[in-house]
Amino acid sequence: MADGQAQASTTTQVPRRGETLPYASNVLAAEVILLFLLAAVEAPRLFFGRRGNLTEQISGVLICVILSVASVFGVLFVLLWQTYVLRVEVILAAIQLFFIGMEIIFGIISIITFAK
Repeated sequence: MADGQAQASTTTQVPRRGETLPYASNVLAAEVILLFLLAAVEAPRLFFGRRGNLTEQISGVLICVILSVASVFGVLFVLLWQTYVLRVEVILAAIQLFFIGMEIIFGIISIITFAK
């Protein structure tokens, strides 16, 4: 839940930054595309994690853990490599990284538990 809220908040801040901050040509478009790619990874990651946990299937949780690694790189892009990083984005990205890390840890524990 917190991952989706952080993603939505970051995505809604992009038009404001585009209007108020000077961007080089095509940089804003590239950052918007990368944010939508992050959202495209987040949705199936959360779906497979929830489905794998509820049905106690290793495959769903494993897909979630693998997609979580890609999601970590997307959040690190938001946190470190964007042209302009707002303070609220730093806070939201840190919270999102914490929750993704916890999901990876609990996902691995779930995989071990479901394998027994």
